[in-house]
Amino acid sequence: MNKLLLVAAFVFSIGSGAANAQTTTVLFNVFTPLGSPTYTKVLGPWFEDIEKATQGRVKINRPPQSLAPPPEQLNMVVSGVADGAFQFNAFLQKSHPLLQIGFLPGTMTSGKADAIALWRTYQKYFAEKNPFKDVVLLGFFASPPGHIYNIDKKPIQSLAELQGKKSWSLPGMTAQAMGRTGVSVVPGPAVRMHEIVSKGVVDVFCCIEYGDLNAFKVLQYLGAVTEVDGAVFSPKFSVFISAAKWKQISPQDQEAILKLSGEALARRSALIDEQNAELKKKYLAGGGVIAAATPAFNAELKKAWEPLIEEWIASAKALGVDGREALNFYLAEAKKAAKE
Repeated sequence: MNKLLLVAAFVFSIGSGAANAQTTTVLFNVFTPLGSPTYTKVLGPWFEDIEKATQGRVKINRPPQSLAPPPEQLNMVVSGVADGAFQFNAFLQKSHPLLQIGFLPGTMTSGKADAIALWRTYQKYFAEKNPFKDVVLLGFFASPPGHIYNIDKKPIQSLAELQGKKSWSLPGMTAQAMGRTGVSVVPGPAVRMHEIVSKGVVDVFCCIEYGDLNAFKVLQYLGAVTEVDGAVFSPKFSVFISAAKWKQISPQDQEAILKLSGEALARRSALIDEQNAELKKKYLAGGGVIAAATPAFNAELKKAWEPLIEEWIASAKALGVDGREALNFYLAEAKKAAKE
């Protein structure tokens, strides 16, 4: 009897160990090129750290090609096509208008600072008013701010110089901001930027950082840069996993993932900032032209963009959020995070 009990206990322990070692595989969609800083500096290393932190119990798989176009990442996860994804927040303008705070022109600091500020602002003001549904939001990350890029080798220094020109821009608030300058905007996802810029469809474009200019093969078409106060745009992304898949992960491993997410995930944006600074130096060393916007041009842009800020504040009010207070908090937190 004692021998039988020992054997039974041994078999049970093996079974329990196998169950504890069971791997939960997360199919995480990546729509950007694998050479993009969003993957090489943020997502790829984050995937690796999750697998290490969970001792391989959570494994992140990436499909060989994107399972849905960029605007459909959240819908793709909700519908179960993939378990996790990241979404460019401009494509969430209708469902998550509060997140558009990150695209208000003239308010950008750095990728790291903006991402941290967005996470803190979301937690304090937005999470209860405009939550994500059917997914677990794990955090935000951002790329460095971008400016106005001219295909000609002359930095643009007035709204008058932009009149009648065509500009590529990412959709959403950024397209609206460029539209306010007097250009005719040809919006689209970054994956289509090369097609539009290389074929001469536009005269100027806006306004992703040097790493993505290189990854999307448009750096060669950049003639001159005008850097404006607070920049024109900084890409912000939401990272999420389906609620159903999240429930399959043990509480212990959920906690490990959360420690790597939230503000910790936002801080990974600093690596894109660093790469951007190095590539900017290379651009200048290769004869690139960069000029600061004149005070007069900055004043023109601030006036042109003020209605967009007021419109966002009004949209926040409609959801029960004091938009001006939230914006002031966001700007203060970005300033604080830039020094951390």
